[in-house]
Amino acid sequence: MEFVLAPPSGNNAAHSDMIKSPILGDHVMWILDFDLCKHMTLDEEGVEQAWKAFYKNDHFYPRPGSDNVTDQKLWNEFKIRFIEASQAILDRESPQAHLPARWVESVEQGPPKLDRDPPSYSTN
Repeated sequence: MEFVLAPPSGNNAAHSDMIKSPILGDHVMWILDFDLCKHMTLDEEGVEQAWKAFYKNDHFYPRPGSDNVTDQKLWNEFKIRFIEASQAILDRESPQAHLPARWVESVEQGPPKLDRDPPSYSTN
């Protein structure tokens, strides 16, 4: 699924879904490929599914390991915010609290290969 920001069309100028931003100006948000969404479990299998999906999707977001310093800084900032947001959403005592960090570890190990098993994690 992709989110796209676009200027409002002439017909949408007074539409209630229009977003007003002093930085971006007036715009609307479109959701693309919503039909490609799949059920994802909140467990190790879901982490593997999310890891594979991350690398299968178009490269419109930060990825780790870039030679470009700015891109790597963007990944590092994304990673920090992703973990912070995940902690705010998941109870720290929940059995799933470790999953966001595991997903980040998987992504940082690189894309899945046909002959490669998902990253393994220690239980320590």
